[in-house]
Amino acid sequence: MRKARMRGIRPLLTAAGGILLALSLVACQAATAQEAAGEKSSAQKTAVELPPLSELTPVADPRTVEGPSTVIIGGPSLTPITASEPELPVTVTSDDGNGRRQVTVTDTSRIIALSLSGTTAELVDALGFGDRLVGRDVATDLSDTGDLPVVTKKGHTVDAEAVLSLDPTLILTDGSIGPTDVVLQLGDAGIPVVTVPRATDPESTYQAIRTIAEALGTASSADELIDALDDAIAQKSAEIARLAPTDENRRPRVAFLYVRGTAGIYYLFGEGSGADSLIDSVGAIDVATEIGWVGSGR
Repeated sequence: MRKARMRGIRPLLTAAGGILLALSLVACQAATAQEAAGEKSSAQKTAVELPPLSELTPVADPRTVEGPSTVIIGGPSLTPITASEPELPVTVTSDDGNGRRQVTVTDTSRIIALSLSGTTAELVDALGFGDRLVGRDVATDLSDTGDLPVVTKKGHTVDAEAVLSLDPTLILTDGSIGPTDVVLQLGDAGIPVVTVPRATDPESTYQAIRTIAEALGTASSADELIDALDDAIAQKSAEIARLAPTDENRRPRVAFLYVRGTAGIYYLFGEGSGADSLIDSVGAIDVATEIGWVGSGR
């Protein structure tokens, strides 16, 4: 939904020939220090109202536009559905990339949802279980989670002690935050750990919704949320289609660059990363995919 947060699949149309879309995520390291200093997190700041795409005037040839472009990203846009009472216990299939495991969930009263983009927590909230989240990763910025303890340190590294101190009854992860073995070892402490599909495009997001809903004991709610998200994507796609060039030679060429902290850690994302589907959804060309670069999507 950050995110892919799909942070709720929030497409943005940026116009510039040979554009470089750079996300400077210094906050990955700075956020923890800000939390410690008692500063307000992004979830606690005033929401920004974005103008509807219908009010924008399309540019005839976006690749001729020069100069910087500033994009203001709003918060999560998924409206939570009414949660049904969990039917527990439930046994679900968890796939951590090393094989499938059967995990039994008996209690969903204290949930920690982990992902690099914050999407896992957003989907938990969208299914109506946001009030059961007891901790968050640094990327989660839901309006009601700003005061929750952060269980990631040094950016996106899971702090096992911080997790255990919150006495969670269920951990949901998409495998994008690690170390993976640390997260899975939390299961040795008696906490059910369920690895869900990583949301990198609409279809994988729908799969993640189904797995999360199943783990929450409310599998029947998945279709309702998927239908709502599918409709939202269709409406937004129609709005973008009016703005995007029909001539492929005029489509902006975009590189999605992840810049982390001050250590010079850079990632050029490509096919399967989620950035590729985001770029494609706004009518642009992902140059990393074009040259055969395989992204970090699992």
